[in-house]
Amino acid sequence: TVDHTIFSWTHAATDWIYNTWLGSTLLYLSFQVLGGFGLWMIQWGVLIGVFLLIFLYARSVKVAITSKIIVLLLLCVLPIVPSIMLYKPELFSVFLFSAYLFIYFYGKISNRNIFWLFPFLMILWVNLHGGFMFGLIFVSLITACETADYLLFKKNPLSQKQLVVLIVASGLTYLATLINPYGISYLKSIYIIALSAEYSKLFSVLVAYKSLWGFLLPDSMNVLYTNHYMFKTGWCFIILAVLLIVMIKKIYQS
Repeated sequence: TVDHTIFSWTHAATDWIYNTWLGSTLLYLSFQVLGGFGLWMIQWGVLIGVFLLIFLYARSVKVAITSKIIVLLLLCVLPIVPSIMLYKPELFSVFLFSAYLFIYFYGKISNRNIFWLFPFLMILWVNLHGGFMFGLIFVSLITACETADYLLFKKNPLSQKQLVVLIVASGLTYLATLINPYGISYLKSIYIIALSAEYSKLFSVLVAYKSLWGFLLPDSMNVLYTNHYMFKTGWCFIILAVLLIVMIKKIYQS
């Protein structure tokens, strides 16, 4: 039996499954071959990859990279800084979630059936880091929203063919999560762990899971460097949420 706690940065039960074998292997090999520089390359490769996806999308919709766009990019990047500071498998989740966003928006704007990439990327993601759950939530939300738009609102719906592809691809994305060394047992363990009292206790003390809203006032920024990141992240999310609401309002009023 594998003791997964040896891979955890924090307290964990020995029967919890920590399936990051692919992400951990990539970090290990990069360090073995290039030392600290190899880890640095992965870290910056993720950040550059995110920017590259944004740049490619901007080019596809013919949006000029103006000062306003640069400010928006900075607002989007600042919240992910705490996630990419440490050499951990969650680095890969940052890039893959950005890739999911790119696939959806580029596929929608270009009218191309590239949603098939979702399940293929999920095969990698489920073995890289537990953040794959956010990928499942994302495909579920866009499938539900696009279906509602096609059937009810008809504001900017996908074509019938694209919607069918998206629905099928979303289903295959769920099936793709089973392609891991533990199969469905991995998914069951996540559900069981999330409901366990031990996890709830751990959840309440980890900085990564703390609410951002307690760090929004300047007096919350004490000497802990994590508090500074929580402060900036919280306000970035608020600004982005306001801008998103304004954008959605303009779209649906047009």
